[in-house]
Amino acid sequence: MNQRFRRIWPSNTALRVVAALAATALPAAAGQACPTCLNIMPTADLMGERTVSLQLEADGRGTPFATGAGLHLLTQAGVTDWCEVGMDVADLNGPTEVYFDAKVLLAAETAARPAIAIGACVIGQPGPPQYYLSLAKQAGDFRTHAGLTKDGMLRGMCGLQWAASEQTTLQADWITGPEAYHSLGVVQDLGGGFSGFVYYARNNTERTEDFMGLNVAWETEF
Repeated sequence: MNQRFRRIWPSNTALRVVAALAATALPAAAGQACPTCLNIMPTADLMGERTVSLQLEADGRGTPFATGAGLHLLTQAGVTDWCEVGMDVADLNGPTEVYFDAKVLLAAETAARPAIAIGACVIGQPGPPQYYLSLAKQAGDFRTHAGLTKDGMLRGMCGLQWAASEQTTLQADWITGPEAYHSLGVVQDLGGGFSGFVYYARNNTERTEDFMGLNVAWETEF
C-alpha cells in the first residue's frame, strides 16, 4: 500500500495508503516532495523499516485530467522504523524538477501520548525547505492529527481519518493561513500492494487555485 496516507486500525495494524500532494499542502506547486501525509498535511506516521512506495499522481484545476494538469512521480522509503526519506520528480509533463524530504519520529504513540515527528520537505527548490512538527493519536476507528509547519509563515495543521471499512478510508485536513489548503479525500485498498486515492483541495483564499488529485500507488518491502 502507498505511504502517503497511512491508515492505522485500532489493532495498530498499519495500512499505508496513498498519494502525493501539492507541496505538502502549502502554497507551492502540486506534487513536490511529500512525506507520509493525509491529503495534504504531513503526519507523525512513518513507513515501516525496509518499505518502499512508488506513486504516480495527476492533479489539475477542476479535475486531474484538466488541460495543463501536472503528472508527478513520487517515491518514499522507510530507512528504519523511526526515519523515512523521499524523492519526487515534478512535473513529468513539463520541465521536470527533483525534490527531497525526510522525517524522524521523536516519540512513538502510547495509550497516554500521541506520536510526535519532525521533518522537512521540498528540499532542493529555491529557498529554504518547509519544516514541520506533527502529532497523531488513534481513537477507535478515527485517527486525529495536528501540528505546525513553516514555509516562511508559521501555520497550524489539523486532520482526521475515519476507517469506513477494511479497504476504505475517508480523510480530511486543513493547513491554516492565506494561500494554503483544506481538503477531503478517499483512499481505497486495491489489493496486491496497490492503492488508489482521490482528493479535492480548496485554497483558503484563492478559489481559482482549487485542484483535484488522483493518485495510484504501489508499496512493497525489501
